[in-house]
Amino acid sequence: MPRLKSERSYWLGLSAAYGVALALLTMTDLPWPGSLAIFAALIVFIVVQGLLYGQFDKAVLYEVDPRKGTAGALLTFFPLGTYLLRGSEIALWAGPLYGLIASAGSYAILKKYGYFYRPAVPATEPESTK
Repeated sequence: MPRLKSERSYWLGLSAAYGVALALLTMTDLPWPGSLAIFAALIVFIVVQGLLYGQFDKAVLYEVDPRKGTAGALLTFFPLGTYLLRGSEIALWAGPLYGLIASAGSYAILKKYGYFYRPAVPATEPESTK
């Protein structure tokens, strides 16, 4: 299976899935098993997205930049808004808006602080001229 290589589309896919998950959690007042199902679907999407883009390679473990860990820390603040809005009277219209804001914000954070692994391209030898 060919690996996708665009860093921009990788971050857009992850941000869109994150925004949709937060919007669904905000709009629906599900008990914890329902919330867990939405979270599980998000995790499955992240794993599939990572496999398609080649982000789960052994070499990734050796090339991770420790300064890029800021993205995970910043993205943990978005679910706080979800739980503040959840179950309120404005949740039905604020949920999609909050999901859009979370998606745009997470894209900006991932674009700046996220880590995208690009495998090294082996050098090719020039063909000898005859």
